[in-house]
Amino acid sequence: MKDNSEIIIRTVDISDIEELKNFFIKAYGKVTIFQNEQFLIHYFDAKLNNKSVFSNSLIGINKNGEIVSHYGGLEYNLIINNKIHSIIWGVSAYTLPEYRGKGSNSQIVNFITNNNEINGVIGFSYQTALFYQKLV
Repeated sequence: MKDNSEIIIRTVDISDIEELKNFFIKAYGKVTIFQNEQFLIHYFDAKLNNKSVFSNSLIGINKNGEIVSHYGGLEYNLIINNKIHSIIWGVSAYTLPEYRGKGSNSQIVNFITNNNEINGVIGFSYQTALFYQKLV
């Protein structure tokens, strides 16, 4: 198991794209759309509110510079009582098995809940819901 002190959490940058593709192959296998650069740029585009691509996504990086955890965020505007609110939908959250249980996902979730107006999660299991409840 890896020690969490080795993991740095930060926003994804366009220069991370090759390492991000390698991460997704490790996470999802060799047959995944997440290894296609054009798809990644389109899917994680954040231009809705004039942000740079990947600006709503976070990664955990080990001491060797490898991405070991990813939390993708898709931004949309939601109108509530005639007021526009930004909502970040969490998608494709994954941590490599050897880095699980060391707190990096907790750091990521704490960051997004403290830095986004509204957060949502698309499609998660009962166990995942329990994980989020522990952090609130």
